[in-house]
Parts: sequence; structure tokens; C-alpha cells
Amino acid sequence: MTTKPTIRMFAPFILLLALCAAMMTLVLRMTAAEANRIDLENAKASVSASLRSETDSLKILANDNALWDDAARAVYGAPDMDFLWSSWGATTSESNIYNIVAIIDPAGRTLHAYADGKAVQTDIKSDYGPSMSKLLAAASQKKDAVGGFVRKGHRLSIVGIMDIMPITRSLETLVPMSGPYRLVFIKHLTPDLIAKIGVDSNVAGLQLVDQLNPIAASATITDISSVTLGTLAWLPPLTGNHALEKAYPIIALAFLLACVLAMLVMRGWLQMMKRFHAEALTDSLSGLPNRRALRHELGEMVSEHPVISIAMLDLDGFKAVNDRFGHMAGDRLIREVALLLQDMTAGRGRVARLGGDEFAIVVAGADSPGWIESISRELLTRFTTPFRLDDRTAAVGVSIGLASVENQSASASELMRRADVALYTAKRAGKMRLRWYTEGLDEAQVRARSIENDLRTALERSEFSLVYQPVFDHLGNRIRSVEALLRWHRPGPDPVEPTEFIPIAEYSGLIDRIGMWVVRRACLDGLAWSGVNVAVNVSVAQLRNPEFAALLSEVLEETGFPPLRLELEISERFLAVDPAHARKMIDEIRALGVSVVLDEYGSGLSSLSFLRNFSFSKLKVDRSMTAEAQSDEATRSVVHSSVAVARALGMAVTIGGIENQEQADLMRVTGCDELQGWHFSGEVDARDVSELVSKSEALSPPVIQRRA
Repeated sequence: MTTKPTIRMFAPFILLLALCAAMMTLVLRMTAAEANRIDLENAKASVSASLRSETDSLKILANDNALWDDAARAVYGAPDMDFLWSSWGATTSESNIYNIVAIIDPAGRTLHAYADGKAVQTDIKSDYGPSMSKLLAAASQKKDAVGGFVRKGHRLSIVGIMDIMPITRSLETLVPMSGPYRLVFIKHLTPDLIAKIGVDSNVAGLQLVDQLNPIAASATITDISSVTLGTLAWLPPLTGNHALEKAYPIIALAFLLACVLAMLVMRGWLQMMKRFHAEALTDSLSGLPNRRALRHELGEMVSEHPVISIAMLDLDGFKAVNDRFGHMAGDRLIREVALLLQDMTAGRGRVARLGGDEFAIVVAGADSPGWIESISRELLTRFTTPFRLDDRTAAVGVSIGLASVENQSASASELMRRADVALYTAKRAGKMRLRWYTEGLDEAQVRARSIENDLRTALERSEFSLVYQPVFDHLGNRIRSVEALLRWHRPGPDPVEPTEFIPIAEYSGLIDRIGMWVVRRACLDGLAWSGVNVAVNVSVAQLRNPEFAALLSEVLEETGFPPLRLELEISERFLAVDPAHARKMIDEIRALGVSVVLDEYGSGLSSLSFLRNFSFSKLKVDRSMTAEAQSDEATRSVVHSSVAVARALGMAVTIGGIENQEQADLMRVTGCDELQGWHFSGEVDARDVSELVSKSEALSPPVIQRRA
């Protein structure tokens, strides 16, 4: 009697337990099935990633071998077969690197090919059909290496293609007008390679199957146009089923433990996510917030504060520090600059590193524009002092772009864009400057970009020319030298002055080619003017190039111009930014027999220490001092003193900017050696210089020039 009631009493609980068990079993089976599916998807992704890795490796190999001066010399013109064999052909015997290498011209013809350790006669484009043709077409449209898969019969192969180009700009003339040849590496998808991909992807039984249609446990191989070439298949592990079978005996215990462990894991996961989030917003080198963090914080600040100001900073000469002292010194410099910015902002401004050698300072408040400009000017002064990096001294400058917004008038992204525009303008203006953003800068930036694009083709289009302004002896009778002045005949109605396009050429890196063209053209013109020196202004950006002296030597040898008649005029800014590098570069130039002239003396940067510490052949007084000396006695005294010091140090002195007879008389009594200005002669073409020289020689007997 009591049993039935007891059974009836426990029946609901038993049914509930049975239902829970059934539901748990169903859930576990669904989980196992889902685990099988996820495992299969992961395997597909892993196999695809391994295939991409093999393709990327061959692209990198093509890029490293094609961008090579020696390769360009060996391929273009008479081919150097020994080089082709030793550099590429011999390696084809090592199938783990690549099996075939070929050189293909722009028309798609195979010029040279090696396969399995020997030279072969083949037509790569025809052998591998449309897939290879598409890759070659893609290579002609890109500046970077391309890669992909091709099929020949039943064999699949990996391909890497890159245009053969020299690194050195002067060797670009080797490349045919029809276009560069292409270096092609082909690596067969052999069973050994497929097995390696299987190990890397952690899949079992990976093999290439004949069918092109995908099956469950497979990854399709396609060409560059997504045409399927083949299929890699493997044995699905069914991990979920195996795990479920082993889990049955301990499901009950695992369920209880899982609840406890889930809580612990969730807690640890949350902590880890907080740590990852903090690391994602922090620059690992400097410890400062990164660009992403700054953008996020700016967005909040713009919505909370009526006035936000930002300074965007870019180090001038940072690349030279890396090149001269190594990346460890560059990293040390980044950390030093980060500490400097934090110290100078004193906790009010938010400092961030945007990447590379770019930093930013953000501050909120009604007085933020004045405060951030004050800090920026202090930074310009501080960066005139070199940084100590252990036993080294690194001199770098800084360019700063400033922007400010009020009452949410712009977003965080727009504020950063404005500061970046102002920074670009500051760098283009000659660096070691700061600029505030104005709406006019956007138009100026568009114009600067247009000028930069046109400058890239100006040399090829012969749009540059030189004019010359003579330099006379102190009596104004005899021409002692001529100063070369660059002019750009840009097509269109809008002329561009040197003061505008030369800073753009410096900022864009085009000044090296343009500057050497000026030296070469001036030397060729100067061959016709016996006894007259030729002076060429050299950009600070050119002098930062460690190969400048070698390039100058090549020009002198090529033109046959006497080095003793060449004068290079350098700016005081070059001496102030990096005195050690400046001294080394000046010594290299003088070792060629070329005179070095200190230009713009008295414009505000130089001191008498420059004259004592550097070996100059001549001192050129800035034209601004000539104009001031006419009305200011103190300036006249400075000019007299400068001439006396220069003469005492064995340097000749040129005074420029002579506009009238009164200035000529005032400057002549200083004891200078040479005078220059529109009072004596304006700019003339090269063909007119010979006539002026002849006239000046007829008016005055030869004068021995003073040289250091």
C-alpha cells in the first residue's frame, strides 16, 4: 500500500530527471555535431592559410631577387648567363625552394628558363595557360610581387612574379622602353609539399584529388581569377564524436565541475580581456597611448569640452639616426622623446605616439590654443640641442602642426586631419617649424600634391633650365664666378617659383635627382667659361644623403669639369641640425677639390664658432644684411666684423643683394672680395654668360682669386 504512493510521489522527479537527461544527451549530441563542423571549418581555414603562406613565401622570394642592381645589370642588355645560373638556375635542383625559374619579357616571351637544375627551352605562358597569363597581366599593373596557382596537365604549381628593377635610380636607364622583364619562380605542389602543408595545418591524410568539385573535408585551389584548379581533401577527424564517447562516464561530474570552472574561467577571461584592451591602446615602445587610443579619447574630449587643441609632431632626421646608429639607437631616441614630451606637458596635455617618429599632444580648455603653441615653441628650442644616447649624440629636429576646434565644430578625425595638414605644411616649408591649420592650407595641400606629381616627371620632360647671376670682384668690374639658379617651366598658365617647388622636392625625396641634374648642367655649361667659377646651391636634404659626395664625384668625372672651379653653397641650417654629420660631409666634398661656401651668413642661425669649426672656402653674407646695412650703422659694423673674422680665418667673402651704388660703396669698404646683385647684373642665360665674361675681362686685368 505504501509502495504505490511512494512511486507516484517520486514519479514526477524521475520523469523530470529523465527529461533533463534526455535534453542533456540531445544537447551533447548537437554539441558534438557542431564541434565536428567547427573542426572541419578550422581545418579548411588552416589549409587555406598554409597555401597562402607558401604563395607569400614565393612572392617574397621573387621580390627579393627582382629588386636587385646586379640582377638588372645581368638581365638587361647582353645577359650574364653565369649570373643567371649561379643566382637562380642552380637552385632549381633543390625542389624544396622552387622547381622552375624563368625570365619573361613584356610581350610574354620566355627569354631564359631553368628547371630541375638545368637550362630548358620552354614557353612558360603557353605551358601554364590562362592562369599564368592572368598572373603576368596582374604583374604588369602592380609595383609589387604577385603570386598564385597555375595548372599544367594534372600538376598544380605555385607561382611568384616580380618586375626586375634596379634599386639604384641611376640604373633605371637599363630597363627597356617597352617595360621591365619579369622574374618568375614556379614551385610544384608535390606530394611532399602537400604532406608538409598537412602537418602545418594539423590535418591527416591531406592529398590532391582529381575532382574539381569540393567535397566535405576539402579546400579548393583557385587561380587569380577564382577559377578552380584542384581540390585538397583530408580525413575529417570527427573530434566531437570521439570526445562525446569518452565524456559519457563523467558527464554528471563534469556538469557540476563545469559550472564552478565556468565561473572561474569567466573571471579570468574578463581580466585577460581588460589587459588585452589596455595593451591594444598602448604603444609598446614608448609606453604612450597609440593612435587608436588617442582617436577614442579625442572623441570623448570633443563632446565634453568647448575647446580642444592638438599638436602633431614629426621628427626631422630620425631616419638618419636609424641609418647611422642602428634601430636600437632609434628606439632609444623614441623613448627619450616620449619622456621629454611627458615632462614638458607636466600632466596637463595628453601625449600619444601615432607610429614611427610621429607624436601628438592634446589638451582641453579655453586657453588650450595659447598653451599648446607655447609648448610647441619650447619644443622647437629644445630640439636644437642634440640628444645623448649613451655614448652617441643624435641631432634631430621637429616639425609641428597645430589645430584647434571649438564647440564641437569638428569630429576627432577631422581635428587630427587638420593637424596633419598643418604638419605637412610645416615640413614642406623647411622643417623645424610650426604651423597652425587654416582653411587655406587645404587648398595649399592640394596644390602641393599637384606640384609634387608634376615634379616627378619634370626631368624626363626637360622642363628644368638654369639661369646664372654673375659674381664680380670688389670693384664690380671682373666676373669671378656665376651662381646657377634653377627654373621650372611647368606647363600651364600657373608658374611655380623655386621657393615653392624646391621645399616640395625636398619633402618628397625628389631633390636628390633634381639637385644632381643642376650640378651636372652647371658643370657642362661652365666648361665654356674659362677662369670663371660656377656656384651651385645645395639643399640640406641633399647633404643628408650619405652618398652625396660619391654622386658629386661621378658628375665631375662624367663632365670633365675642374673641381677647383666648382663652389657648393650650403645653408647654415645644415650646420645647426647635425654638426658632426656636416663636418664629415664638408670634408668629403673638399677632398674632391670642390670649394664649400657658407651661404646666408647672418640670417640668424650661425655664429663665429661655425667659422672656426668648419673649413669653408668662402663666406657669403646674406642679402638681408646688405639691405639693413644701408640704413643701420649697427648692421654695418656686424658686416665689417664678419668680413674681418673671415679674412683672418683665410676665407674669401662675397656680399650679395647689391641693389644700388650706395650699397656697393658701403660694402666695398668692408674689405670684401666679391659683390653680387642686380646693380651689377641680373639673371642671364648660359649663352649670354660668355659675352659678359669677355666684356668684364676687357675692362679689368686678371685678378688672383683668394681661396682657402
